[in-house]
Amino acid sequence: MLGEQGALIAPEVGQPLSTIVTNGEAYLRWLCRQPPNMAEIEGCVSRMTDEGNRAAQIVQRVRTLIKGASPDRVDPEGNVVVAVKDSGAGIREDNLPRLFEPLFTTRSSGIGMGLAISSSILEAHGGQIWASNNPEGGATFSFSLPPGMTQGVVRT
Repeated sequence: MLGEQGALIAPEVGQPLSTIVTNGEAYLRWLCRQPPNMAEIEGCVSRMTDEGNRAAQIVQRVRTLIKGASPDRVDPEGNVVVAVKDSGAGIREDNLPRLFEPLFTTRSSGIGMGLAISSSILEAHGGQIWASNNPEGGATFSFSLPPGMTQGVVRT
């Protein structure tokens, strides 16, 4: 069992550590330039700090799991919250309030139903979905569900 857990945890911790090493190598290259590229250096150090914190959070969750503590549910009402963060262009501020409306789309080929359907499914199960822009760029889509929502579901 310990081997199985280790096989699951190693990639989770390895990815942020690999990113730290890659950014550290880039940092050293940019630092040696004359004059040093301070904007690139600042970005590298920021990414290294973010990834170091991410690795530390993974280790903390593993410690909590090993101790047998109940999982952190991120919500005061005990709902399970899932967040997906990207580093893209983000969402125009005037589009944020309309994202989950039926037929709203920013794509030329879209019909604007995907997020509306997702929202209705989550609401039907007592959950909710929302989106926000990240201060550093990109957006985060989050949803929450009550912890016991699958009780009574027939499984085949």
